[in-house]
Amino acid sequence: MKIAIINPITRTPTHHVVPKINSNRDAMIVKLAREMTALGHEVDLFVSDLYKPEVDEDVGVTVVYLKTYFGRLPEIPFMPSLITRLRDQYDVVLTSEAFQWATLFGVLARLFSFKKRPKLYVWQELSVHQRMLRSYPSLFFHRIVLPVFGPGIDGFIPRGERAARFLLEQGVRKEKVLPAISHGVDQARFGNDHRAGDKTYFLSPSRLTSEKGIPTLLEALGRLRDGGVAARLIIVGDGPDADKLIELATSLGVAEQVEFMRQRVHPSSCRRRLIFPRISRAPAAGLSFPWMTAYPWLQPCLNYSGIRPCAANIRNGPAKSGGDSRITMLPRH
Repeated sequence: MKIAIINPITRTPTHHVVPKINSNRDAMIVKLAREMTALGHEVDLFVSDLYKPEVDEDVGVTVVYLKTYFGRLPEIPFMPSLITRLRDQYDVVLTSEAFQWATLFGVLARLFSFKKRPKLYVWQELSVHQRMLRSYPSLFFHRIVLPVFGPGIDGFIPRGERAARFLLEQGVRKEKVLPAISHGVDQARFGNDHRAGDKTYFLSPSRLTSEKGIPTLLEALGRLRDGGVAARLIIVGDGPDADKLIELATSLGVAEQVEFMRQRVHPSSCRRRLIFPRISRAPAAGLSFPWMTAYPWLQPCLNYSGIRPCAANIRNGPAKSGGDSRITMLPRH
C-alpha cells in the first residue's frame, strides 16, 4: 500500500518561532513512518521546510520538505504544492489535525484525483481550540471551513475521548469519528499504583518552554511536598526558557527536588519507579498509537473517561504485571 503521511510540524514553535532543528531522525512521526515501511508499505512523509534540519540527513524513510509560505505562522504551515504532490499518487493519505492547511490541501488533492483517489484520514489530537490569535482562526475554521470540506474526509481518528467529543461538538458526523485510539494496556490487569516514598520519581521529557506546562509541574511538586509526599522531578530536555524555569524552581522552594537533565537521555535506560507526567495539551493525547509504534518499550495507560492514572511495567518492554520499575501516566486536570 502506498501511504502519504502529512505532518508539517516536527517541533513545537515557541512564540511563533521554530526552534533550531538539528535532526528529525528521532521525531515521533519519522519513527512511525519507518515502522510502517517495515510493515511493507511504501511511505512518503511530507513536512514543512520550516522544520528542515540545517544539514541533510538519512532518516531511513522518504521525507519531502515542502516550500512553505507565510513563515510567520509556523503553527499552520501553508504548503499548497501538496495538492499536486498528492494527486493520483496514493492509496491512503494520513494528515495530522483537522485545523491545518495540509488537511485542506489533502481534501482538494483527493477531489481532483481521477485516476487514483485515496482514502483520507485525519489524526486528531486537539481537544480544544488552538489558542493562536485568541482562537479566532480555529473557531472560523471549525465553524465555517470544516463543514464545507469535511465530506471529503473519510474518517477522523481521535487521540482520546476528549478529542472525539471535540470533533462532535464541531459538527463532524458521528459515523466519521472513528473509535478513539487508546494506549493498549489492559486496565483490568494494571491498576493504580498508590505506593509513594523516597524512591518516587517524576520524569518529564519536555522542551523547556512555558507552553509545555513546566511551571504547573513545578507548582504541583511543591504541593506534593507540602502534603508529605517525598518525590523528585527529573526534567529531560532543553529550551529557550531553561534559565527562567530553573529560577522558578528556586523561588518555589523545590530546587533540591528537581534535576534538569539538559542532555538527551533515552528513558529505556531508567530502572527506577517513574511517574510520567503529560502536561501539554489534552491528557496524554500525544502518547497514543504513533508513540506505541515508535517506542515499543513505552507502555503508558490512561482511562480517558475517568481521567484515572494506572501503571505498567517497562523493564522488559511490553507491559506485564509485577516488578519494581513502573511508569504511571498523570493527566492534566
